[in-house]
Amino acid sequence: MHLKALSVPSLMAASLIMSAPMADAACDISQTKCAKKGAICSIKFHSLVEAEQIPRNNTGLVQSASRIVIRVKALEDGGAAAGIPLVILPGATKPMLFETHARLKFDKIRISAPLIKAISSSTMSCAEVQAVLNGNARCSVFHGSPPGGRQNHEFGLGYQCDGGKVSGPR
Repeated sequence: MHLKALSVPSLMAASLIMSAPMADAACDISQTKCAKKGAICSIKFHSLVEAEQIPRNNTGLVQSASRIVIRVKALEDGGAAAGIPLVILPGATKPMLFETHARLKFDKIRISAPLIKAISSSTMSCAEVQAVLNGNARCSVFHGSPPGGRQNHEFGLGYQCDGGKVSGPR
């Protein structure tokens, strides 16, 4: 058996690949209030159907009354699903448990209306998820349009979370 010596260029390429930083943009929830207490970390998402329930500050949307099904899905950095998405019927509330999603290295949360393609989705960043988990972990999701957007038939999903002063989209 003969061993072949590696050429200098191939050794340099191998060392560059091994020393390149790995993308690991997973959302770290280990320092949130629930994780520090040893509790189950979750956010309760509520699908609103009435426009008058609570004011929609800082979302950039004017809320409409609408009975739509929403999907809440944790996403990896590249956009692939991390875990099983929640499907929430109009007026219902469901918790998203983060134990599984944290192991799957989720990066953000996408909120969409899978049955109505004309409604744009919203995305909660990792920082927003952490703020909500440090608050009361409750978020309301609603259907709305940008000011003046009804004439252009622009609609999207917004969210407002009681704890952590989180709302979007902005």
